Amino acid sequence: DATVDFTNVLPTIEVTKTPSVSEVPETGGNVTFTFVVKNTSSEEPVTITSLSDSVYGTLAGDADCMVGTVLAAGASAKFSITEWVEGDYSGPDHVNVFTAKAVDNDSTEATDTDDATVDFTNVLPTIEVTKTANPTAVLEGVGGLVTFTFTVKNTSSEEPVTITSLVDSVYGPLDGDDDCKVGTILAAGASASFEITRWVNGDYSGPDHVNVFTAHAEDNDGTDATDSDD
Repeated sequence: DATVDFTNVLPTIEVTKTPSVSEVPETGGNVTFTFVVKNTSSEEPVTITSLSDSVYGTLAGDADCMVGTVLAAGASAKFSITEWVEGDYSGPDHVNVFTAKAVDNDSTEATDTDDATVDFTNVLPTIEVTKTANPTAVLEGVGGLVTFTFTVKNTSSEEPVTITSLVDSVYGPLDGDDDCKVGTILAAGASASFEITRWVNGDYSGPDHVNVFTAHAEDNDGTDATDSDD
């Protein structure tokens, strides 16, 4: 007789993971991730035994690509998931790693990984300021006390902002009050107000008393928003 032994041919697989977009606003957006598992073995089929993601955990796959799917040599299978991705422009990118495992008929395991990266684009903060006077007219020469009300509103859709400056063209830097001052954090859509009362005097034939309120605020990325009102 003659004997010929057989050596084990190790199975190999190749996985890829691709996002439908390479970036989303830092406030978030839906991203479809497509996962592909390919049997790169030259001869033997393999059976998928594990599909997992570093962010989304164990993956169910679909009817064509799941745990238990048999891939012939050279064959591939894929599936997709759609997830909401959000982060911070100044923070790390969204990175998640796909790992698949498969075995051949000898139960020899093959594994491979691939990552996907989604960047975050900066969403600019916006604010709206208003300034009102009460009363809107005083006697010339005599003058009178006028209460000015200042309001700062965060018109950003998602992110909070921090007030960094409150200035009036006539009265200079403004202290504000406990609810509205430099350092006050305004949630998206929130507003804060304060008042000052000043003596206003002038001449009927001269210019009106006009003063302009300007506020600055920034988001957590240090991006500035400003607005003015007279």
